[in-house]
Amino acid sequence: MDPFTIFILGSALLGVGAGIAIFVAILTFSILTEWFQEHEAIATKEENIAVTVENAIENGKATTVQGIFNKNKKEFVQKRVIEHNKVDQEVRDLHRNSKVVIWQ
Repeated sequence: MDPFTIFILGSALLGVGAGIAIFVAILTFSILTEWFQEHEAIATKEENIAVTVENAIENGKATTVQGIFNKNKKEFVQKRVIEHNKVDQEVRDLHRNSKVVIWQ
């Protein structure tokens, strides 16, 4: 894993408490894309990237951190933590090779 991805993963996991937490039974691709669309003005700024970090464990529950990460400040400018029981196949496929996915 490259250093940038490790930094994002570490930041997401360490900063989990600072984000808004929601619960869904099944985390779907549409849940993730709708949130990014709602935050499009922030996500499309050149200094920001949209990311998800899968399989963070908090209180024994599976979570996914979803957010907009500022590459210059090296911090999330907006994020949320999604607790879930299951992840749909489309989201699993995205995270098949990496816990961190950069959305474009």
